[in-house]
Amino acid sequence: MSEPILEQIAQWIASAVDGVSDDTGTVSLNVVRSTMIDWELPQFRHGDVLLELESMDEDTEHGSLDARVEIATWAIYGIVVTLPDDTAADTILARTSETIRRALLAGNTAGNQACDGLAIQIDCPSTQYARAPGMALAVVTCKVMYQTRILDPYQR
Repeated sequence: MSEPILEQIAQWIASAVDGVSDDTGTVSLNVVRSTMIDWELPQFRHGDVLLELESMDEDTEHGSLDARVEIATWAIYGIVVTLPDDTAADTILARTSETIRRALLAGNTAGNQACDGLAIQIDCPSTQYARAPGMALAVVTCKVMYQTRILDPYQR
């Protein structure tokens, strides 16, 4: 059996971001899917990107009798562990977040098709910066509007 549309979108996000670099070549992204991660463990490397599904909300304005429209929100953590010489931390954090945003927003195409046809629209409306033990984080919020059948979340 295939995966639910939501998981297919998560896989699209992972493939859109994985292996992407910024224009200077100082940030190269490597996607890591969540597996009950302990943030205190030093398991992350510079350039790792962690995807974490935060919420799913129904968009009641756009549904129909046989289909529902939902908005899934992911937190996408860009992990910065090391800094190149003569480069400020906020510069690397900005390069990391904007490289993630550019890769994802490129998934929007004409005709309400996003994420290779899996979704209606993808947006990255906000970015936060944070510190964790041994690393800094660029946390990009990614919202994906998509449609599934009411009785079958595996089908659009």
